[in-house]
Amino acid sequence: MTGVELERVSKVYQAGEVTVQALKNFSSQFPNGKITVILGPSGSRKSTFLNVIGGI
Repeated sequence: MTGVELERVSKVYQAGEVTVQALKNFSSQFPNGKITVILGPSGSRKSTFLNVIGGI
């Protein structure tokens, strides 16, 4: 596959004394030449996901 492939991506962070599991074992493929839209309600971790893959 050409493009971006994610396998079992997780993100955990601390919010005070609370541990937040923002992403848990997320896997997906994003092929070259295709447009991908990330949709979801407020609080569904879209920005967290984009920040994680932006750092790869």
